[in-house]
This record gives sequence, structure tokens and C-alpha cells, in this order.
Amino acid sequence: MTVECFFADAHERLKCTNEEREQRLEELLTLAKEMTGSVDPLDFIETWISPGQRHHPKFGGDPPSAGGAESDSLKREAVTTIVTVNERLPVV
Repeated sequence: MTVECFFADAHERLKCTNEEREQRLEELLTLAKEMTGSVDPLDFIETWISPGQRHHPKFGGDPPSAGGAESDSLKREAVTTIVTVNERLPVV
């Protein structure tokens, strides 16, 4: 709720400035409040998407396990790719 306090304080301080500055800062304050959006925690939780909900496997199923023959094969393939790319790079 600190954001709400910030905007309330800024609005109160505007009353102590000259008219020109008040008008200019009032517009900026309005834009800042719009950009921030709702600061209601329930609104945030209601629209929050957990990492599990965000993740969609590219090829379906679970990712490969951290160990085993399949993992070793993937590591060898990655190393081979890196070595091949490095061999093609010019020496500077």
C-alpha cells in the first residue's frame, strides 16, 4: 500500500505549489497513477499467473530428466555443436 500513500502524499503536496506547477504536476501524477494501475492486492492475485501455468512444453510432455543416458546424449550433442561452431569462427 506504499504506492497509495505515495500518490496521496503527492496529491496533498500539490496544494502547496503555485498554480502553474500544480497543473503540470497534476497531469503527470494522473499519468503515473494510470500507469501503475490497481494497487489492490486482491486484483494482483486474481490476475497473477503462476510459473506452472505459464510453462507450455514445446513438444509436449515433461522435459528430459537431469540424468541418465538421454541426458548424456544431449550433453554430447551440445558439446559437438559448440565445437563445430567454434571451428568455423575466424581467429582474430
